[in-house]
Amino acid sequence: MHTLRQIIRLIAVDLRIEWREKHQLFSLILYITSSVFVAYMLLRNSQSPRVIISVFWIILCFGAITTTSRSLIREASQRFIFYYQTLDSRTLIISKIVVNTLMLSIISIFTAALFSLLFPIDYPIGYLISTSLLGSMAFASTLTLIAGISATVQGNTAIMAILSFPLLLPQLLVLIRISEALALSLSPSRYIISTLLLDVVTVALSLILFHFLWKE
Repeated sequence: MHTLRQIIRLIAVDLRIEWREKHQLFSLILYITSSVFVAYMLLRNSQSPRVIISVFWIILCFGAITTTSRSLIREASQRFIFYYQTLDSRTLIISKIVVNTLMLSIISIFTAALFSLLFPIDYPIGYLISTSLLGSMAFASTLTLIAGISATVQGNTAIMAILSFPLLLPQLLVLIRISEALALSLSPSRYIISTLLLDVVTVALSLILFHFLWKE
């Protein structure tokens, strides 16, 4: 129970920080809006669900990288020392994963609504939002670990950019397959199971590996 209370307090602190720095969220929303509009201008005559869905996930992927890249880098060194003395590494990484999942869920819902509004694709918005929320969980679990690695090398954002794409690629491909299956009225159950398994593996690796990063 003590660990759970610590996680809840850390989540509350991070959400207050996000609200105080909400201009960054609005900047990200502006970036996504611009990207979706450019994609619409290029693909408005396209009738291929695969192309439109792939562009959707690529835009969401870059938005996720931008959102999570500052989750651990922005922590001041003094705060890291305080956390190191008072918290377990697993408590910190779990709270960061939850916060990043919440933030990415907001971005995902906005992006899904914008895509469904602009693109002429026969794809219920409920399916698009549900798959984007599933993707938010997948992206958050992976990118939080990468943000932790980046934070330990003096906030080197190049590490974030280099490691993100190869680690996100399997999840990205599976999420595209889920969206395609739903668009074609096929069963995506095996792809959903694959995504959930990837999430479990990534969270487990985060709990294990961040402990060693924490010691450094």
